[in-house]
Amino acid sequence: MWSEFYAPSKVSELAVHSRKVGDLRHWLEESFSDTKLSKYRKLLVLTGTAGCGKSTAVKLLAKEMNVDVIEYLNESTYKYSNEDEYGESTSKRFSNFLGKSATYKPLSFNNERSNKQLILVEDLPNVLEYTTREASHDALRGHCLDGRTPNVPIVIIVSDSGVRGTGGNADEMVQTTNRDVVDARMVVPRDILDGPFCTTIHFNPIARTFLKKHLNALLDRHRDDNPYGSFKRPHDEAIDVIIDTASGDIRSAINTLQLASQMALPGSLSTSGHKRKAKPLSKSTRVDMEKTLDVLARREVSLNLFHSLAKVLRNKRHGFDDEDKVCSCEDLPHVSLPEHLEYKRRAPSHVHPTRLYEDIPVDVETYLLFLSHNYPAFNQDCDDAAVVADALSWSDSTYIGYNDSKQLSASVFEYVIRKTLHALPCPSIKRGQKIRKPAFFFAEKERRNGIESIKQNSRLAVTIHGQVDTNAIIVDTLPMLSRIWEPKDIEKSLRNMIQFGDKRFDNLKSDIIAENDNEIPEDENTDIRNIMNFTVENNEAKLHTLKDALGAIDLHNYDNERYENEIDEEIEEFSD
Repeated sequence: MWSEFYAPSKVSELAVHSRKVGDLRHWLEESFSDTKLSKYRKLLVLTGTAGCGKSTAVKLLAKEMNVDVIEYLNESTYKYSNEDEYGESTSKRFSNFLGKSATYKPLSFNNERSNKQLILVEDLPNVLEYTTREASHDALRGHCLDGRTPNVPIVIIVSDSGVRGTGGNADEMVQTTNRDVVDARMVVPRDILDGPFCTTIHFNPIARTFLKKHLNALLDRHRDDNPYGSFKRPHDEAIDVIIDTASGDIRSAINTLQLASQMALPGSLSTSGHKRKAKPLSKSTRVDMEKTLDVLARREVSLNLFHSLAKVLRNKRHGFDDEDKVCSCEDLPHVSLPEHLEYKRRAPSHVHPTRLYEDIPVDVETYLLFLSHNYPAFNQDCDDAAVVADALSWSDSTYIGYNDSKQLSASVFEYVIRKTLHALPCPSIKRGQKIRKPAFFFAEKERRNGIESIKQNSRLAVTIHGQVDTNAIIVDTLPMLSRIWEPKDIEKSLRNMIQFGDKRFDNLKSDIIAENDNEIPEDENTDIRNIMNFTVENNEAKLHTLKDALGAIDLHNYDNERYENEIDEEIEEFSD
């Protein structure tokens, strides 16, 4: 395969963004340095879509830094057995591998091995199984917390994956992990992932410009290596189609390019003789080329989030947009409508809802959340918007409690998409609309951070009757404090808690989705309206804290003897 034969041999040949390579290099340099930071560089988690260069970047940087890479291979991938010939269970194999790799160095017979070594875990254990997952968590926890062994960093590769259409509802998606999805929080225990010994670096899908440059360089290299071979160079427009369908997966793009180069793809150029300038393809040739590439690539890749939303919101139909795109409508039987329903007739749509369901890169709930945030800008009037809103409301009520059903998710998706396509105007109204990310994710992040801050402070606020219930603080205490105390008299951390309950997200400036977005990053710098915009003057007066609000005990300054006497008095009163 070209993806292996023409794999990069040095860091400069990588198609990964230089900033990500720099972050990875910086972490590796710190892990092998003699500084105090080296003891905290024990575990690195690389996340991202498949084919974005995670493991290749690690291996090339390790080679450049003269670091030996010890790669873990999951034997259960290659043989069906719960125990190997030595009686070692699959749940303990990973733990034993980490322990031996961190303690003993590989044998060297030619003195070429380095003193520095790195453990690369790409073939993950079966963390979907409870026993194996707990054993793997214990192994990683022991490796990070054990200070007796020399520092041998571990790099874990976690590629984004999941079962299409079953990601749970949007509320659960930001809080829990789906049982069918292997992500960083399932591979690494939460206390280690959020602790000082673990670092996470996310690799984005390969950018379009990097992909095109890399594919053209690969074709030139293959032409030079095989001057007399049977090789047809695909047309530039064919390469653009391959890049569009790859969605940032360079491995998939190279495999599709190899197949396209070994067959008589319409518009391909012969590499024999001098290089000729490619002429623009005719409409019929372009159609044949797109059909051939669709057969080669459509089962390996999915539409990115931007294009999958734009296909629905732009609502292209047969007879309106045929000059730039050939109709791929559903083969539906012609049904004559009665006169009173003739106004509901629509031309065949370019969007195939069943294929769209197979190609969306996110679960159904997330896709419909993005659709509900963006559809109002593309409607012509309130009546059309009401039809879409009714379909989305029906999907919410139907999906509750049944989000694990794949059949239901497919049916709900097709119903909402068909209702939306029927309601949206055609041709699409162009007002310079932008597809934006919902404010839900930022609001949910703020909610989690606020609750976590309240929990942290409530642990320190111990009253004479014990620890205060967190829900009571959120529901009863905080809403009243802003009416009892002046903002300038409230301590800053408590003031932030009060603000948490009063934030508004209705005029949130949502980010515009880029064409290469396959992920849903959290909005870090989002401008929201804060109705409690306090300006506190510096003064020497004591500011009110959560302890004051709850009448809590200061455990550090409280007189133990006095506390015991008060407890004894309360016991006597209760006994009487």
